[in-house]
Amino acid sequence: MLRAPDVTSSKALVVLAGAFTVASLASTVANRNFWPIASNNMFNAKFDDRLSRFAVEFHLSDGTVVACGPANCIPIQFFRAGAVFAHIFMADDDQPKQVLCQRILRRLRSDRWRPFDEVRAPANLPNVPLSKMEIWVETTVRGKPQEREVVYAYVPANAL
Repeated sequence: MLRAPDVTSSKALVVLAGAFTVASLASTVANRNFWPIASNNMFNAKFDDRLSRFAVEFHLSDGTVVACGPANCIPIQFFRAGAVFAHIFMADDDQPKQVLCQRILRRLRSDRWRPFDEVRAPANLPNVPLSKMEIWVETTVRGKPQEREVVYAYVPANAL
């Protein structure tokens, strides 16, 4: 007759801890999110060799160019700023693009925010009139810059 093995609570705890460790290691090596076992790779991602992201350039009337990313233009979490820019600047309608550029400039000039947690510091624009603001899409291949394309150029009414 077969007899069930004696399992104490300490033996069961050791087996469960070992299974948890093995599952966590396996999901990390496979780069798979196996929550709640291994959520440490939740923000990890394998990117292709080709990666595109937004960039912003403020061209001032004295010839100075201030370059930054979307997260330095709007006071939201840095990982959401690119999605907001994509939603506005990759659409066909120019009205939301113009409104967002006006609001970005007004916010950067008058009502600056403090960086906190995942909200980046605002771009530092000198007190010089703006001649134009350009929104770029920069593409890198294996970490090396390859292409830059202007997707929108905003020229303030007072710059004309």
